[in-house]
Amino acid sequence: MKFPEQIERFLCKVGLHDFRVIEVKFGFGGAGNIEVVECKRCEIAVTRPAK
Repeated sequence: MKFPEQIERFLCKVGLHDFRVIEVKFGFGGAGNIEVVECKRCEIAVTRPAK
């Protein structure tokens, strides 16, 4: 669903991003797997543990 640009910026400001997976890194042991995700609206990239 596409919202007007002002609403999309507001959603990102309050932390409701629309993430897509960019990269998955596989690890062993305690490190585990990590994904790099990017918001489709504001293009911020973060890392998080893979699900």
